[in-house]
Amino acid sequence: MRYLILCFLGCAALGSWIGCGSQLAPVNSMLIAPTLTPCAPPAVRRINCGDNAYTGYCSAHWSADQPYSGNSWGYVGTTSVGGPGGPPILNTNDQPLFYKERYASTLEYDVDVPAGSYNVTLWFSEGYWTASGKRVFDVVVEGVTVVSGLDVFAVAGPKTAYAVNTIATVSDGTLNIVLTASADNAEINAIEVR
Repeated sequence: MRYLILCFLGCAALGSWIGCGSQLAPVNSMLIAPTLTPCAPPAVRRINCGDNAYTGYCSAHWSADQPYSGNSWGYVGTTSVGGPGGPPILNTNDQPLFYKERYASTLEYDVDVPAGSYNVTLWFSEGYWTASGKRVFDVVVEGVTVVSGLDVFAVAGPKTAYAVNTIATVSDGTLNIVLTASADNAEINAIEVR
């Protein structure tokens, strides 16, 4: 009898990953791929917005939130911290990232990085409002509107992790992330720059 070994490669919501699930099965039979939970690739910066440092899934280190100062990273201006305070948060292996959030009517994060292109993942979860249309905001990364009118509750539901991914080209040494609310406040739970 002949056997076939299969290896699966792919890309998931947490970022690019390589997962190899080897299975032996007769060539004539059908193989169902195992479900693989990917680990995020190394990052230039991971920020746990509104909360303390956290070591999460696959030993990924998320830095504590801080105000921005030159040659560093952090939030800019007057902001507040809130959040649902605990589980369950759906669609994540890193629930503690979503226990708190940073929010403001206009919310900005600056991350100093060398000039170049970066994969930016912004993580959100609606833990306060229980209906769509209550919190709506625009997401602008490095001067480019990535999402206009983001309503996390409408796209993901309550207490559910939701990611916005984009590629940003930085030429001035600072990656700028600006969230501007049109209803209530803009909010963010975590930022990952790779």
